[in-house]
Amino acid sequence: MQHPFKVLESEYERRLASLKITRQAEVYSRAVAILRRHEVIANFGPVQEATGIPMLWMIPSFERESGLDFRTSPAQGDRWDHVSVNVPRGVGPFPSFTAAAIWSYKHDGIDKNSVPWTWPYMCWCWEKFNGFGPRDHGRVSGYDFAGTDQYDPPDGDGGKYVSDGHWSPGEVDKQLGCVALALELVRLEPALALHNAPPIVPTVPTDPIPVTPTPIGVGGHGPHDTRWIQDSLNHLHFGGEQLIVDGSYGRRTRNVVRAFQSAHGLVADGLAGPITIAAIEHELGQA
Repeated sequence: MQHPFKVLESEYERRLASLKITRQAEVYSRAVAILRRHEVIANFGPVQEATGIPMLWMIPSFERESGLDFRTSPAQGDRWDHVSVNVPRGVGPFPSFTAAAIWSYKHDGIDKNSVPWTWPYMCWCWEKFNGFGPRDHGRVSGYDFAGTDQYDPPDGDGGKYVSDGHWSPGEVDKQLGCVALALELVRLEPALALHNAPPIVPTVPTDPIPVTPTPIGVGGHGPHDTRWIQDSLNHLHFGGEQLIVDGSYGRRTRNVVRAFQSAHGLVADGLAGPITIAAIEHELGQA
């Protein structure tokens, strides 16, 4: 199986090389507010040291997830000093936000990168962390690119999930995407820049960039598509919850796939490739 990042890398490169920030005042204001909060670096510094995940990736993601509310865990938004009630359930309590964040990002496999941290790889990890659902609708991920012309109308097409399993093609993500915020954070605080990775200087105009279909290995298409994976795992009563069979390969689906992989001695990356699909088929036959 070809690794999904390698399939999508060139698309990210083209978007990063041509994008323009569309909400500049908002991006600047939010980045300044973040950098003025000393607890941001204090909490994420040890996480970066323990996992190798750049703060430049974690900060925009956690800003989108909770507005940098350090009372909550990146895993599911529950308080880290309580046992979690949302998926992944039954986790915690943790002694600190930092401990919760280390567990969360390791659980999601964000620390298991097989390639160097670059801007395209950050884009892939953000999209994987949030879910590939928008891509299955032929749209750019707002989680990544909201606040840029790659997503915001009139140049972009917008679109977002307004609730679990409900896609709205006309809705526009009001939050800032991770890319726009990360670019501004680096501009204001160069110490956050990725090590040994060239900076992003968006200067190259381009024609509209098509959205690459979700590759095989994260649900993909054909008889073993995302809906089949969701329905099969529901039939096997795996993961402690019933997934919405909507064809969106999001975080909940990835968490249940990861739980299935762990229980069957497979690489628990949350990506349902041929080996995982074969294991699901075997379990369905046994059931």
